[in-house]
Amino acid sequence: MDTHRIDNPYSGETVAERRYLGDAEVEGLVTRAFRAHKSWAKTPLAERIALCERFCQELEKDSERVAREDEPAAR
Repeated sequence: MDTHRIDNPYSGETVAERRYLGDAEVEGLVTRAFRAHKSWAKTPLAERIALCERFCQELEKDSERVAREDEPAAR
């Protein structure tokens, strides 16, 4: 299956390579995203705000690692 290369625009170095998804995989992801959207839309605003704030706090805790380009993101 074909892959998509992600290059660092500064150095030209390939930093990641991902395979393209097949039709069935894309369809499954779109279906899951649609269901997640419906669920999220029913979530009270205060709960959404709290979740976003927690996300930001966790991101800030790990900001040094996130900012470095030389480490791959956790999967």
